[in-house]
Parts: sequence; C-alpha cells; structure tokens
Amino acid sequence: MPGTWRDGIEGALGLPFGISSWAHFVLFAGMTVVARTAPLALPAPRVLVSATSLALVTEGLQFFAVGRHPRWIDVGIDMSGALVGILLAQWISAVAKNKQPSQ
Repeated sequence: MPGTWRDGIEGALGLPFGISSWAHFVLFAGMTVVARTAPLALPAPRVLVSATSLALVTEGLQFFAVGRHPRWIDVGIDMSGALVGILLAQWISAVAKNKQPSQ
C-alpha cells in the first residue's frame, strides 16, 4: 500500500502499531492454515519453504518500488505468521479429528 494511504489509514484508526506488519502476519498465517488443512493438507516443510520463498521474493521486489525498502524484520514477521498458521492448522485438524464419529 502506498505510504500516504497507509499513513492516512493508520492515523485515522489511531493504531499503536504498523498496520502493514499485522496485515502480513495475518496473511501468512491464513495462507499456511489453508495450505495445511483439508483438502490441501500439504506437508509442513513444503508450506514453510513456500512461505519463506514468498517472503523473500516480496521483500526483494521492494528494491524496484519507489519509496519501499526491503527489511529482514519483515521476512521475520511473515515467517512468524506462517509458524502460527501451522500451529493453528494442527489444532484445527486435531479438533476436526476428535469430532468425527467413532467407527
């Protein structure tokens, strides 16, 4: 999101934190939950490699965007979201498994 838009939204909401950092955390958590749960149910290592690759590519592309700068902390925020997403997906799968009728 362009800096002036982001600054305007953050100012209007009065948030004590950067909205784009939280947005990345939630986005990566959501993507990994979708990738780890049915019907996809991809293996955790594959999801982590994919999330890491996406985080690195998106940060690398910022070299080419005016007014944007890649930061390692942003990759860390993305990966934190991915790890939380994997844990959340494991919890969702465990709850779903326990709710299935016994055979």
